[in-house]
Amino acid sequence: MAFLPDIDPRTPNGIFVPFFGRPAYTTTVPVNLARSTKSPMHLAMLVREGKGYRLVTHFHFQEEWTEDREGDIRRNTEKMT
Repeated sequence: MAFLPDIDPRTPNGIFVPFFGRPAYTTTVPVNLARSTKSPMHLAMLVREGKGYRLVTHFHFQEEWTEDREGDIRRNTEKMT
């Protein structure tokens, strides 16, 4: 499953987090899903190369889960973004 966190989802399932120094409304669905299923998150990005793109998938994302659900969602959404 893939999510594009830097696109305004226009849903109530998001929070404002820093994005290149500016607050951006960002979906919390990937972090909520990973937390509730105890599944790892793997981050990837497309890098422009000439007239095309290359998929880079070696980003390591270390989730941090505690008893503080709201804090976990905020902290990990900020890290993801």
